[in-house]
Amino acid sequence: MKNIKRIICAAFAALTLTAALAGCGNEGSSSSVVSDMKSNAKELVSDIREEITQAQTDITEAVERMYSDGQVSDGDGIIGNEGSRDE
Repeated sequence: MKNIKRIICAAFAALTLTAALAGCGNEGSSSSVVSDMKSNAKELVSDIREEITQAQTDITEAVERMYSDGQVSDGDGIIGNEGSRDE
């Protein structure tokens, strides 16, 4: 029984070593993966930049609406009641 376990363990170790070495042998596809990752990262950065620009525009417009006529206004003329919904 001990010999069978040793043979199985040795076979599993050989299989693991073979798989590890085979996984490291294909360098050509790793450069395409890196290229794809860079492309995706550039697209994400571009999307995030657009979202930030839109958020800045929205905030600027909201502030301009709040400060119409040089005074702070939140629509109903009572500043500070935004949390209450008893209207």
